[in-house]
Amino acid sequence: HVAGTAASSGEAYRRSSGAKRYRGAAPRADIIAVKAGDGPYPFDNVINGVTYCQDVAGAAGKPVVINMSLGTDFSPHDGSSFEAQAMERLSRPGSVIVASAGNSGSPFSPIHTQKSLGAGGSVDVGIDVTQYTPESGAVNDFYSASLWTYEPGPYEVSVFTPEKQDTLTVTIDGSQSIRDTFRATPRGYISFQSSTRGNGRYFRIQSLDVPESAPPAEGEWTVRIRHQGNSATPVHGWFLDNQLGTGREISASFKQADNRFTIGSPATSKGVIAVGNYTLRTRWSNSNGGSIGIPDVPKGVITSSSSRGPTVDGRMKPAISAPGRWIPSALSDDASPSLEPNLGVLGDGEHQVLNGTSMAAPLTAGSVALLMQADPTLSTDEARSLLKSTARVDGLVQGRGGAPNQTFGAGKLNALRALTSLTGESAPLEVLSYHEPAGFDQDA
Repeated sequence: HVAGTAASSGEAYRRSSGAKRYRGAAPRADIIAVKAGDGPYPFDNVINGVTYCQDVAGAAGKPVVINMSLGTDFSPHDGSSFEAQAMERLSRPGSVIVASAGNSGSPFSPIHTQKSLGAGGSVDVGIDVTQYTPESGAVNDFYSASLWTYEPGPYEVSVFTPEKQDTLTVTIDGSQSIRDTFRATPRGYISFQSSTRGNGRYFRIQSLDVPESAPPAEGEWTVRIRHQGNSATPVHGWFLDNQLGTGREISASFKQADNRFTIGSPATSKGVIAVGNYTLRTRWSNSNGGSIGIPDVPKGVITSSSSRGPTVDGRMKPAISAPGRWIPSALSDDASPSLEPNLGVLGDGEHQVLNGTSMAAPLTAGSVALLMQADPTLSTDEARSLLKSTARVDGLVQGRGGAPNQTFGAGKLNALRALTSLTGESAPLEVLSYHEPAGFDQDA
């Protein structure tokens, strides 16, 4: 799906139906596909994949744009993680890197919290566990969160169960790593890890049902951080996992939470173009010939899940936003057989609609490929500046506090305007309209 959004020729559909549909942004581009692993995989594999793409393109004497529809919230969120730093080192003329901003920006289930911690002081971070029905069996109900500081320690961290009935306390010096310290309590098994990553030190807290009879207790949990160092530090937290209850409802969250600082890594890197996601299509035809729609969602609005800036070090992110909701593209042969045919699979049975910044990023990457056809020496910085300076700023972008902002970035992707700005010449425009897309504006 991602590769098709970036560079599908649309030929398979044209040959079967005679109609032009499902072309990617750069339909004549070559594709280099790299598999990072099965299931979870280390970022070393991603870095090696980027290097491989650059090597293949270099051997062919061609420029390359690399799309990364991936990311993690387990990072310092300031561009200092090793994967973010690697992207910065790998960015060079003739090689542009694009990354999805992430899908952690929902204001309805916010994952971020922020506190201030003075030297010699302490701060409490609350975690609310609401009522839920535990799953049967052990290690089925759990939550996980990470808290980050940005000054050397030492620190003392205490995790309290509701009403402070149980406590796990750990002291960490400036360079120490703690792989796993735990305490089993009647109100949930508490697990604690800590180490440094980039400019930050993380404290990872998890509670789970070990044994089955002791699932994480309902009520307010407290994480208390005592700072024994010499300088004040911000404290940022991100909820990583919430798997409580038979219905998997949102049963655990920070007591005070917002959706800021949610750009994932490596999108926080200075060496990538981070892309947010807005809604363009609101209706489509499914594989049963029915018309499916989301009429309550206005066209052009930011998708609620699209991750928001800034970065912890104060940079504006995302750089730009592109359509990423209900994007039609190739249906993989390996797609889940449980995929709902009445919703996501399109009429020909070979394409589907998907959502997320993972769809907005390849649309942007394909657009950058068109720019690199005109100027093969473009760098990530140059391509980013070009996309930002030619972005479309409409009322919805202005409504987020003007442009640029931490929601849309500089505005909405405008590939045609970027290309004409780069070349100083007019460019041909072909419009393929299907599945009741938004009314097309040539300036869009």
